[in-house]
Amino acid sequence: MNKKEIMKNAREDERFYLDLDEVVAALETYKKNDINVFIQYNDKNLYSLLDDRDSCYMKVTGKTYEQYNEDREAFLKHMEEQRIKQQINALERIPEWTLRGYSIIYPQQRKQWDKCIKKRIEGPYVGDDLENALEIMEMLAKEGDLEKAYKIFDDANNSGGSAASVLDAVITFSEQGTQFYRYLNKKMGYDIRPEQEERLNNIDEKFKSFHEKINDVEDEKGE
Repeated sequence: MNKKEIMKNAREDERFYLDLDEVVAALETYKKNDINVFIQYNDKNLYSLLDDRDSCYMKVTGKTYEQYNEDREAFLKHMEEQRIKQQINALERIPEWTLRGYSIIYPQQRKQWDKCIKKRIEGPYVGDDLENALEIMEMLAKEGDLEKAYKIFDDANNSGGSAASVLDAVITFSEQGTQFYRYLNKKMGYDIRPEQEERLNNIDEKFKSFHEKINDVEDEKGE
């Protein structure tokens, strides 16, 4: 059969394939058994009797298999180097983040704050989420301006995961954190689920107890 006939008579394999390598392996098996099949992958038709690994990669990525892997390795190396730089920078900022946090949280929260810093540095956002959370917490502590705090959050262009990490830190450590969380959800048109409301209420009670202990200490000093 010529190329036109092969393309016309090929039947489609409609199974789901995780990646291009799986597609190539399937096509090679079909070819060994002289079976005329095509697989559509990323809107490209790949044929068992016409395509090899390089032509499949060329159709889908615009590069040969070797070129694609060289570029991929270079990209991964670059990303790893960038992550190492971010981690070094984050480690150098531990004293700064510690002092900024201590200046606006209750003394009872300091050990938990230290753990939070370590967790955020080791996490996928390498401390960027911690910095954003701190900026919001500082705005709430100094001015109590919910709209300005929201703008700080919004300007950071957080992804779903980083947004969750930022908000978790804010509501855990900022006395105005639950108020900010409710404001943000209302502004964005989201309903707070019952289990979320229960957590917010528990956090409010925790801050209330922190505040009462501070007042008790001040009363004792006054006596």
